[in-house]
Amino acid sequence: MDNISINTTNIIPFCSIVIPCYNESLQILSTLETIKKYLDSKKHIWEIIVVDDGSQDDTKEIVRSFCLKDPRVQILTIPHSGKGWAVKTGMSKANGNFRFMCDADLSMPINEIDKFFEHMAKGYDVVVGSRELSESQRFNEPKIRHVMGRIFNLFAKKVSLTDFYDTQCGFKCFKKNAAEHIFSRQTNKGFAFDIEILKLAKKANFNLIEVPIVWYHKRPSKVKIHIDSIKMIKDTFLIAIRHNK
Repeated sequence: MDNISINTTNIIPFCSIVIPCYNESLQILSTLETIKKYLDSKKHIWEIIVVDDGSQDDTKEIVRSFCLKDPRVQILTIPHSGKGWAVKTGMSKANGNFRFMCDADLSMPINEIDKFFEHMAKGYDVVVGSRELSESQRFNEPKIRHVMGRIFNLFAKKVSLTDFYDTQCGFKCFKKNAAEHIFSRQTNKGFAFDIEILKLAKKANFNLIEVPIVWYHKRPSKVKIHIDSIKMIKDTFLIAIRHNK
């Protein structure tokens, strides 16, 4: 793994934004500019950590150029291993008191992050974004994707004994101690990692809450319905066996 970070400050950031990405050259620059503009509007110290999961396009070069312009942004590059491993890598390098997991397409409007921090201030250790609560709003998603997602969430609730309506949403926030505990124990590298980190959080008795978000379907999903669904089902069973003891 190599990285670019020219941040020499020892001040602990208020928040770390961890962005896993794979072949995101068409949108990663816009995402970084949008997040930076939002964070700069606040009075907090922050950092952004982009984890490139072995991209085959120009993602790395685009992010590296951005990093050189702002020392608060850094890139970590790893061999292609899966979204779960990219998130784990970023969380393990994060320094913030609050650590936010963010999809590279920024399908959730950036100001929705305020909801997460508001709940953190109320004492929650883990705040999970949800597209499936009654107050949630989701736009432009192909019906088959929505239906398959709901079926998988019902399956995950039954098998892994989680009580979340949307385990797979790519926006989650963790307090520092919760992140360190959870991600140091995470083993799943793929798309089922969300289920494992939620199981680990529940198992450790962290205080969790699921909050409704606004969400836009912006691009074809990197989840291949037939191939990845089978693997996610298998991984969910393995996670349940490992963590339901």
